[in-house]
Parts: sequence; structure tokens; C-alpha cells
Amino acid sequence: MQPRALCSSFPGAAALALFSLLPLAAAVAQSPASVPDEVVVLAKKRQQVATDVDVAVKVLEPEALQALNFRSLPQAAALVENVALFEDFAGAAIPTWVIRGVGLQDFNSNNSPTAAVYLDGAYQVATVMGAASLFDVADLEILKGPQGGLYGRNTTGGAVLLNSRRAVLGRREASLDLGYGSWNTSLAQGAYNLPVGDASALRVAFNLENSRDGWQHSLTERGMQGDREKLDLRTWWRHDFSPRTRVEWKLQGGRDDSDIPLGRSLGVYDPSGNGEFCAPVLAGRRDESECINWAGVNRVADGSGVPENLLAQSDDGKRVLSQLMNRQANDYMGSVLEWHWQGRHADFLSLTSFDRFDYGVMLDLDGSAGEYGHRYSSSDLRTWSQEFRLSAPAQNRVYWLAGLSVSGEEFAEHRDFRLADNHIVRLGRGILEYDQHTRSVSAYADMEWPFAERLALTGGLRWTDENKRYRNGNFWMPRETPIYLARDLAADYSLDDQFAGSLGLKWHPTDDALVYVKYSSASKAAASTAAFPSTRWRWNPIARKPLMPGRRG
Repeated sequence: MQPRALCSSFPGAAALALFSLLPLAAAVAQSPASVPDEVVVLAKKRQQVATDVDVAVKVLEPEALQALNFRSLPQAAALVENVALFEDFAGAAIPTWVIRGVGLQDFNSNNSPTAAVYLDGAYQVATVMGAASLFDVADLEILKGPQGGLYGRNTTGGAVLLNSRRAVLGRREASLDLGYGSWNTSLAQGAYNLPVGDASALRVAFNLENSRDGWQHSLTERGMQGDREKLDLRTWWRHDFSPRTRVEWKLQGGRDDSDIPLGRSLGVYDPSGNGEFCAPVLAGRRDESECINWAGVNRVADGSGVPENLLAQSDDGKRVLSQLMNRQANDYMGSVLEWHWQGRHADFLSLTSFDRFDYGVMLDLDGSAGEYGHRYSSSDLRTWSQEFRLSAPAQNRVYWLAGLSVSGEEFAEHRDFRLADNHIVRLGRGILEYDQHTRSVSAYADMEWPFAERLALTGGLRWTDENKRYRNGNFWMPRETPIYLARDLAADYSLDDQFAGSLGLKWHPTDDALVYVKYSSASKAAASTAAFPSTRWRWNPIARKPLMPGRRG
């Protein structure tokens, strides 16, 4: 992967949205009993009727999400055409959005996505931050195609915009939803909007999920897997200093200590223990009466015992050999502060965000009774951003928008690989760790010029300068005298003077139809695959030490 990458779906160019005749520019998922006259979207960072937006956008109404009992953002991908979602280990909270076929096969938590996720206007810098809970939702918009002009880096596939309900002045309202389901699962969601005088309001919302009865049975440990323990809390405060000036402030936090589904151990190796694939697999079929798993390869190779009985497992995953250890331990907190000012000739917005996200996961990757491939991982992220935006008033005939954004990211990774019983891969135990620091600054502009009664020219441009520093990359074996397989790896790379944007032409043949042609581009910032820099990418090696024993420090 190159640090500079352009997504191209237009011959010789970076993107397209070609001659889309749209009775509705946005496809809307909602209850048939309630069809609004107009759908308002924020796809271009301002409120617009969907039939006037030259972006392929899918709008998911909160009523539809609630009716389907969707509890997290990744579940919504199932409702959207040309959109898919993948995880390297189901339930491990590293959702990778694939929009119009643009995605990535790197599931390291330090990698940047190809479809950016924005929560209430704040960019989520890593895929592990994209599994937000769905509660007290205002709307969800999924933008298809490159969005590099308005939404910046890492939008080669598109962008996902999740907006929560905000505090409303002068209106007291409350909601509470309770549920109970299989495996002793209890669910609760609620919200309360409280006016505080004439100029202020506070909104509090929460989400709670709890289950103490699993659905998977471990044949190895004779126990059950499937507990859920999740809590989210969010507050919005609004204060209007004047009819033209207001402040909105969000605070949120939560944690998720839920079990992750156990994997089913597969038999794909030859019973001789030579590590080669078995005959049924080479013939294109699965037959676990003739094949063994990786644990079996180790047992046969070292003569320690007979292979595991893979046929005792069920195909639906309810009975597996995996140990009861798959679990996530995530906690987060964040803040978004917006200051809005409406002037006579321009509107101003200041958006400040801060996020702390601590990601933790434990996985039995071999899915068997021994320690042939266990992983304990933790990733600590700290991000901040400041955006200033100036835009034309809504009544202007020619609309324009200009903005400046600066951001920073601090990322620390620690992975503990445990393979005590894996005698073929004689690592025993290995620890990987590194730090990653990112700074980004960008300036952008967007405009729409209606040069005729039913024709308008649209365009946007963004300049981005990003610098990423990779430091303290170590992989070592914690022996009495630590053995370093790699030590003090460091690298720098930059996405400097990167330009992205769009140019389009809109035509309204009627008031409720839109035809547009559009050229757009976006850039994807690279990261270090397998958590280590490599000369396959454009990087500047700062320090690299070879295999060496020695003590840490």
C-alpha cells in the first residue's frame, strides 16, 4: 500500500457519480406508515433536501434501526446496497467498512479506514472506534464514493455519518425502551430532554445491555460463552447567548466488557502430522473424519497425544473446542464542543473534539484445548481536533464554504502472543509493542453556483499535510534474559501537499428529480502492516536493530 493513493472508478480519474436520475437522491429506510415529504441530509456539511444533493447517500431513519433492534453501527451496513462490513474475528470490534468495493484487508488497529466514520462531526481515526452504539439517534447517513473534498483523508470508499439527538430548547420530553430476550438478555435505552430556563437545555441519553447466560458451550472447559455487559452514556447541553450565537457541548463515555463468540476449530491438516493440507481439503471439500487441526499437528509431531475430536463440535458453533477466553474490554470517553455564530454575510462554526479510546481483546485463535495461538491485545488512543468553518448564509444564491482543520493522534499498542504448546512454532511467548503519533492539518473549500435556472456547477478542493511517526517498535520474548527479535524500530512518513476534491454539474429537470455528473477524489493514508514498518511502503527508516538478546531498556 502506498501512502499516496487515489481511488479511481472513473476512467483515468479518482471517482464518479454518473448521470444518476434520482426521484429521491437518497434512498430512505423507514416505516411505510410514515413517509415524510422531504428528507433533510447533512452530506455536504449543511442542511439540504435530499433531492438537491449530488452525493450518493443512503439515509437510515432511527425508526428503522429501532424496529430491527440494531444496537451498534456496524449492523446498519446490512441495510445498504453496495456496502459490506468485515471483521478479522467476528465480534472483536474491528469493523472494516467496504463501500463500492473499496476496503482493506489489514485488520491491525493502527491502520486507517477507507470509509471514514464521523460521530456528531468528530472523525474516528481508527477502525476500532467505529463500533458505536445506536441509541437516541437523530439520523445515519452513508455516503458512497470518494469524499476527500469535504471529509478529508481516508474516504476513498465513502463516509459514515452518525448523528445523535441534541438538546432542544423549550421542550420537555422523555423516552424509555426496555427489552428482555433469549439467554437472559436485558436491554434498556432512554433519553430525557430538560429545558433550563429560556436559553438553555440539557439532554441525557443512555444505553444498557446485559446478559449472564451464554449460548456457546465449550467442550474443553465445560462452560458457557456469550455474556454481554455494555453501558453508554451521553449528554448534550445547549445554550443560546443570542438569536445568532449558541454553544452545543457533548460529553460521552462508556465501556464494553462483553464476550466474543468462540471460534470453531477446523480440520484442514493431514493426520500424519507433517503440517501439509489433508486430501479432502486439497480436493476442495471438508471432511474432519480424515483431517486434524493445528493442535493435532503439534500432538502428532511431538508424540504427546491423540488429536482432538473435531466431530464433537456442532456446525452452528454452539459446541466448540475453544477455551472460554474470548472477550473484549473497551472503554471510552469523548467531548465535542461547537460554537455557532450567524452573521449577516457569513456563518461561523468552531468544532473542537477530544476522544480517548482504550481497546482490549483476548482471543483463542487456535480454537482448541491447548495454548497454540492465544492473543492478548490492548490499544490506547488519544485524539483531538480543531476545525473552523466559514460558510455563506443559507439564503445566498451562490453557496460557499471554507474550513481549516488541525488534529493529532497518539496511539500505543501492546500485544502478547502466547504459544506455550505450539512446539512447531517455537516462540513460546512473544510481546509486540510500538507507539504511533500523527499530526494533520488541512484546508478546504466547497461551492455551488447556479448559473442558470435549473443548472448548477459544484466543486470542492482540500489540501492536506499529514505526518506520522512510528517509534519504539519492539518484538521480544520475555525470557530470563529477554530475547529481542526486533528492537527500536522507527519510521516516518508524510502525506504532504495532498490535494483532493470534486467537480460536478447538476440539472433539475423537475422540482423532484436530479441529474448530475461528478468527478471526485480522495486519499488513503497508509499504516504499517503487521504493526511493523516495511520497505514495501514509502517510509524513512530512522533506526533498526537486528536480532539480538539483551535486557529491555
